[in-house]
Amino acid sequence: MLHEWAVALLLGLSQLLGVPSTPPESALWSPTQWQTRIDPASASQVEVMLYESQSSAIIEACRSQPKSFINFPRVIHGAHEVWAIDAQGAQTKILQQGDPSFQKASAFYASPSLACASIPPESISLNWRVTSYSAYFARIPHEPRFAPKASFNNFFARTLHIAGVGMALVLGLFSLTLFAGKVPGRLNAAVTLSALFSAVYFTLTVSDAYGFDLSMLTAHRIADLGVWLSILLLAYSLRLENLIGPRFFKVYAAHVALALAIIAFADSGDAIQLGTSLPFAISLSLVILPLKKTLLDVYYGHSRRRSVLQSGTLLLFALGSFNEIFSVSGILDTPPLFPLAYTGSVFFLALAVNERISDTYSERDYLRAHLESEVERKTLALKEAQAELVQSAKLASLGTLSAGIAHEINNSLNYVNGALQPLERLVLAKMPEGDRGKTQNLFAVMKEGLQLTVEIVRSLRSYTGLNQAKFNDVSLRQVAETTLTILRSKLRGRIETQIDIDPDLKVYGSVVGLNQVLMNLVTNAIDAMPEGGKLHLSAQKSSTQEDLCELIIRDTGAGMDQATQSRIFEPFFTTKSVGSGTGLGLHIVMNEVRRHHGQIRVQSAPGEGTSFTITLPRHAPNVANRDLKTEEAA
Repeated sequence: MLHEWAVALLLGLSQLLGVPSTPPESALWSPTQWQTRIDPASASQVEVMLYESQSSAIIEACRSQPKSFINFPRVIHGAHEVWAIDAQGAQTKILQQGDPSFQKASAFYASPSLACASIPPESISLNWRVTSYSAYFARIPHEPRFAPKASFNNFFARTLHIAGVGMALVLGLFSLTLFAGKVPGRLNAAVTLSALFSAVYFTLTVSDAYGFDLSMLTAHRIADLGVWLSILLLAYSLRLENLIGPRFFKVYAAHVALALAIIAFADSGDAIQLGTSLPFAISLSLVILPLKKTLLDVYYGHSRRRSVLQSGTLLLFALGSFNEIFSVSGILDTPPLFPLAYTGSVFFLALAVNERISDTYSERDYLRAHLESEVERKTLALKEAQAELVQSAKLASLGTLSAGIAHEINNSLNYVNGALQPLERLVLAKMPEGDRGKTQNLFAVMKEGLQLTVEIVRSLRSYTGLNQAKFNDVSLRQVAETTLTILRSKLRGRIETQIDIDPDLKVYGSVVGLNQVLMNLVTNAIDAMPEGGKLHLSAQKSSTQEDLCELIIRDTGAGMDQATQSRIFEPFFTTKSVGSGTGLGLHIVMNEVRRHHGQIRVQSAPGEGTSFTITLPRHAPNVANRDLKTEEAA
């Protein structure tokens, strides 16, 4: 049953592809049609396909050019016989390639050549007989051709496959020994076994060269099992190299498993070939999909050398697969180049794996040589992450706490404000005229204190950014006044402050973030002037770019040397005594300025004070074109 299905499907495919079973008419040969018969030479009565053709003209051509050759076409899994016929009708066999009974396997793809000098001089015609044990392979691409040189087809059919055996075995042993302990065991085993199974395939395609006593059916079965096991293991290697995805590999493995089952239990050459042909189409996808990835990696420079080698693996396998499919299906009469393509692809795969090993060792050597700097870099990254966490927790806690405090204080202020004016009227109404002036002065002081408390609460709400976390137009003067109001107690009596900012000057930013920036910078300035001094806050449009604004915070404090200036933005770096600072203030300032797509630079010298200049966009900036680098100028 499987045989009939296989023949019907395979011949239907040949018809669909337009592959003829007999060659076009020739002026030199008189052909017959393919016939099915039981070969009398077969002990097991194997059903075979026969094709015969006769020619007298070819004899005349050989006599005119005795150093020429007759090149016969390739008939896959076929046997050739040539008889010379004299004038009395006697036949002399002058060429045989393969066993017409197929009890002994011969080269799968061989096509013989006959020297004109070997034809008996008394011959008047040649009789050529082709036998095929498969209905699917019972096709002839062309009649025998008269040519000045022998065909190279046997080189590809025999010599190349024999060489492929040696190359595959060498590659397998190379992978097994060189990669042992350096790559995952599964990858090493997959590459090694893939090479060894391909060697089985190449060996069986020319089994007669090694003297194996196998029938064509057995050789065909073992060879095709070997080639698909080899390709499946190669696909698994590509999977381990992340060139194909796990889902696709599972689908591919299922196709190959079905093909292997059909090949293993097939009862005819056509049934074996049906199993062999089943995964052809998906095997092309096996290389085309990852090839796109590797070529893109080469183009964009990602692991370029390794990607080039991986691309070589896939390209050679693709070329070999296309060649094998076109040759086996009869679409093109091309020589079988699969041994070169396959061994070349495994070789490039081994080089790609070796490149990965080299990259791993190079990275190890780099880490050994730069361990200290790597530790320092990782430590700095950890500190920055820790600083971000501290800042996030700090802002979250401050926002929650401030919201509750502001709400409660507002309630109390409303009670006091609501009762103060009635109380003033009541007291003044019952007080003698001479004492009213002092009483009014006392009530004025109380009102002033109440108003100051209201301003502090308003500044606290502005500082914590309740409902103001989004980016909008922000007044720099309002931010400066809010900061100085909150820090009033630290400034009073010892530090002279001056704000030189136009109330209409605005930047594009977050009130919360800018409050953080100014609070940290002003606090540091106050700490730098323990004996008092001057603090000047100014802002103006940039003199070089109209869409930028420069905010300057200048103090007359102790100043900083170059070594300190180079580290002030590092997380947890501080010049204050233990317990007096976390070292996060200026790191937070730098991150916040960068988040606003701005720049910050510092100018300072010991004993000459410090000046921070912050450049901020006045409008929503184009983030893609904005230089986010933070400048730290002396």
